[in-house]
Amino acid sequence: MKKREYLLSHEPIDFGFKQSKADFIVDEIAQGDFKGSGNFLILLVKKTEMTTWDMVAAFAEYLETEVEKIGYAGLKDKHATTTQYLSFEFRHAKELKKFSHANIKILKSFQHDKNIRMGDLAGNRFTINLFNVDNIKAGKIEKIARKIEKNGLPNYFGYQRFGKDADSINQAQELIDGETYVENTKVKNFLISVHQSRFFNDWLVERVKRSKREGEKFLLLDGDVMRT
Repeated sequence: MKKREYLLSHEPIDFGFKQSKADFIVDEIAQGDFKGSGNFLILLVKKTEMTTWDMVAAFAEYLETEVEKIGYAGLKDKHATTTQYLSFEFRHAKELKKFSHANIKILKSFQHDKNIRMGDLAGNRFTINLFNVDNIKAGKIEKIARKIEKNGLPNYFGYQRFGKDADSINQAQELIDGETYVENTKVKNFLISVHQSRFFNDWLVERVKRSKREGEKFLLLDGDVMRT
């Protein structure tokens, strides 16, 4: 993949950060309201120190069902406290009331007429604690944050999509080339999205390079769709 480019060119600001359940919090924002009726049960769950796939596997094992029947909108970090929505067949509602796990807590439940699919979310809200930040550094960070709020931030896919050693990219390429077979539909679709995300990142690099010639604002091109 191409080296990432960013619009801002400020000097680096040193600070401390620990990706832990206390200092890295991610809350999923639902795409819309739930109907209150239908064949699916939607749970808002909180997890710590486990991946989304590990959590889904824990639910599947408890319900004695296939992991493919449990819906989720996206993958959340392992070393964090995260909340997200999961969908189940409504027939599991009574069983799930008794579900208990040391790293998973069910916060709310809803009834809905559709299951959750990958991408069915409005976004994610991040709460991140930074350390070793004095007043001068805090002022610089706030100034940059205001620029980002106004002009946007290139949102590259990272290790969560590709793996820390880019192992998911290799798996995705093998799938596309027909060198490997993946039976699990969700894993297969995820690997396809990894392949797409690689091209997205490369194109975003070029978009940022074009924009930097005009300043620190993201350059809109003919055909772009913009939402504020």
